[in-house]
Amino acid sequence: MKRILQEKKIIDILKEYNNKYGVLLEGSKLKILTDKVGFSEPIAKIFDELCGPLAVWMANKLYKHYVQRTKSYNPEGNMTPQEIKEFTISEINKIHTPTLTRIIIPMMDYIRVGLNGNKSSLEDDKWSEIFEKQKQWHDSLGVGEGKINYIENAPILIDFRNENGEGYYWADLNVKYSPEECERMGHCGRSSYGYLYSLRSDMKLPGGKFKLNRSHLTAAIGTDGILYQLKGPKNAKPKEEFHKYILPLFYTLGGGGEEDDYLIQGFGTEYAAQQDFKLTDLPEQTIRDLYRNRPELFNTRGLQRKLGEMGIVDVPPLQTTFTLEIEPKDVGDYLSGDYVYRTYGSPKDQKVKRVYFYEAIMSDDVWDMWDNWDADWKSALDYEVDQNNEKKIEEMIKLWAEKEGVELEEDMGIEDMIEEYDENDYIDEIKRAITYAVNDAERDSYVEYLRDTIKDALNELGNVFEFTYDKIKIQIDLKDFNFNEDELDEYYENCYDDPACVFRELVSEGNVDLPKPSFDDRWYPDIDRNTFNQYLKDRLNEI
Repeated sequence: MKRILQEKKIIDILKEYNNKYGVLLEGSKLKILTDKVGFSEPIAKIFDELCGPLAVWMANKLYKHYVQRTKSYNPEGNMTPQEIKEFTISEINKIHTPTLTRIIIPMMDYIRVGLNGNKSSLEDDKWSEIFEKQKQWHDSLGVGEGKINYIENAPILIDFRNENGEGYYWADLNVKYSPEECERMGHCGRSSYGYLYSLRSDMKLPGGKFKLNRSHLTAAIGTDGILYQLKGPKNAKPKEEFHKYILPLFYTLGGGGEEDDYLIQGFGTEYAAQQDFKLTDLPEQTIRDLYRNRPELFNTRGLQRKLGEMGIVDVPPLQTTFTLEIEPKDVGDYLSGDYVYRTYGSPKDQKVKRVYFYEAIMSDDVWDMWDNWDADWKSALDYEVDQNNEKKIEEMIKLWAEKEGVELEEDMGIEDMIEEYDENDYIDEIKRAITYAVNDAERDSYVEYLRDTIKDALNELGNVFEFTYDKIKIQIDLKDFNFNEDELDEYYENCYDDPACVFRELVSEGNVDLPKPSFDDRWYPDIDRNTFNQYLKDRLNEI
């Protein structure tokens, strides 16, 4: 019971402020998440900016989600509450911020729009359950049929209508959330970063008395000129028939009044980015024309690759092979199934040191990994002890006998002499030296097996060509993980084209299925005779 209460300490901190989130002052949420909880400033800012007054509530949900993950890494349950907290916060702070942003935005859209801001029905839901509910909500939104004789009140950005007022036009909604656009388009009608623009149409109905006004596309463009979203109904990718209405957006000037102050100056992402319009959706000739007129738009890796495929620019091939260097203490970051093997220190003074299983193996901190202190010394004497040690043992027993005035029978072998006089401390020490040398040699063999098993698992990531107590080096090719270049573009841009950095980001976000060492509980060590006799020699010399 005490452990459970301690584990909830940080959650209670979050709840204490969350219950009164409506009176939080500006900036107080950031302070809570950074100073009291321990979130890094970038992670805390995402919650603050995207969740508003629900920042602490949402952070609480994520924290509890990661607590359960931490406990799954520790099936033996030997982590202290403080260790659980530290490990959980550390894992949260490793989350790739663009990934966290893409996850939170649709969840907040669901709460703000789908639930009208009333989160009461989600109080008992886990983070993963809220995520699944928002997916179902986004998929279930219906598409409106349009408005009859609708009067457009929003400013017209681009007008394609004919002299009869029929055709398409872009309306500048000048808001980040439009309930009307939500109803018309069957999506949340909200952007966290950009202001909404709607491609709409006026068409005469049969008889000519009425006009039907409908929405077809929704764009979200920030004041920084970044196009964050451009989607069709129900967040579908815009159809090719609308490309001719999308293209003029890239030649439209913004409100700055400068000649080259274009409305769209770059690209970003929000919800379901794979469904957004991309410049690569355009025909090649259109891409060539746009590149000639606005080359600055083509500054992302994906667009550069498209230009390279078209022969417009020379694009160096994507570097996917690299050498991953791992310090032995960090090997658990790249293998699944690791857990806290032992701890040092006292939780009371908050100076607890955790040693993980894989780390202990790789650092040779293995003193307690094998226990066979009752090994069969007779068998070892018969089959493992070499002539030098056998001679040394015999001499030690005879010197003892001479000193103690014990008369040994001439035909007594070493085993008989030890059994005859093992009640004597000196002789018992010789027997224990043989027993302990067996345990030492078996432990070495067992640890070598564990290390070989870890190496075999790491070989599933790539070619392990250096594997020592000081360093591990693995030759890895990202192509082996079946990622396409579109999926990797953002990572490469964030990592400045360093594939090792890309791999670490993919691993930290859980996008790589990490191998798990397959240890066989039935395995039993074989003694290396040379190793055993060296241990025995050392132990005999200590007597």
